[in-house]
Amino acid sequence: MIYKTKRHYRSYTTGHQPLTSSLSRLIFPTLIVLLLFPLLAACVPAAVPEESEKPLSVAWSLFPGWYPIILAAEQGYFAAEGVAVDLVFYDLYINQTADLLAGSVDGGLFAFGDALLMAGRYTNSTRVVAVTDRSTGADGILAIPGVENSAAGLRGLTIGADLGSFSELLVQEMLKAKGLKANEITLVNIYPEDALAVMPDKVQVAHIWEPLRSEALALGYQEIFSSAEVPGLITDVIVFRREIVETRPSDVQGFVNAWFRAVEYWNNNPEEGDRIIAEYVATITGMTVEEALSTVSRMGVEILDRQANQLAFVDEDDMGSLYESGRVNGVFMTNSGLLNNEPDLGMLLDVSFINPGAETP
Repeated sequence: MIYKTKRHYRSYTTGHQPLTSSLSRLIFPTLIVLLLFPLLAACVPAAVPEESEKPLSVAWSLFPGWYPIILAAEQGYFAAEGVAVDLVFYDLYINQTADLLAGSVDGGLFAFGDALLMAGRYTNSTRVVAVTDRSTGADGILAIPGVENSAAGLRGLTIGADLGSFSELLVQEMLKAKGLKANEITLVNIYPEDALAVMPDKVQVAHIWEPLRSEALALGYQEIFSSAEVPGLITDVIVFRREIVETRPSDVQGFVNAWFRAVEYWNNNPEEGDRIIAEYVATITGMTVEEALSTVSRMGVEILDRQANQLAFVDEDDMGSLYESGRVNGVFMTNSGLLNNEPDLGMLLDVSFINPGAETP
């Protein structure tokens, strides 16, 4: 057995969560984790030489753009690439950040904005080694039925978003598109996974991502804005801690190679791939396979293969470039007071694993 899945924190099916996860749900949850990092780091052992027999522990959560990790495990691609992997499943995505910074996991699948925030506060701590996907509609701003999709209809409403992250940035882009100013609405901290549970009592509009976005639309909520209108703004990436990249490069390369094999398999065998993913998701969530199958849709998600990744790592004045997307997100973070300085993209972005032989700037 070369992989395993660990359950973390709250039950996906029941929605109950213990007090251990409550801190991460306060204002600016990712920022709080980062502020606490010095305490966590004190408990982390120093980097050790490469241990090929030790599995890579990789954090992930339910999101269609991240499902190739399931196919890489189930289809034996990790084994074929000679890398042992622990798939560490999180019901609540935000908790991945704390564990990565504390060294409890070696890497994970993260929103690029969160990778930038970690890099901006803790220089030289992490590396982005590949892009998993771009949101081309999988992230939406949804309103309860009856809300008029106009500046007049939205003015005075309460909008929920994960403050201090790309979630808030998406809301800002929506307000700009609608001709609204920030002081014309009330913005409150609501994590996208929890938005449906608090609508309409606490918020009338909220950022919701797949697969919950599709669920909300089926319930009659209306989408008033989506990531399709701001292509490249929301990107997800594979992140490893710097010491893992430096001491276990062959394992990181094996993981990345297996990932791209899984992407190719899913592209060539969509129905079979969907079924494999659904069966796996069912085992870790308690859903039926048919229920899980409804969460697998790639609608609104562009999953990048190796060739698309190579283009994404080119420094261009285009939101398809990680550099330009990083600059836009970095400006948001500094303007919002989340960072004092923009992250060093040249240090964070490591092209060598998607383009073997290339020199990282």
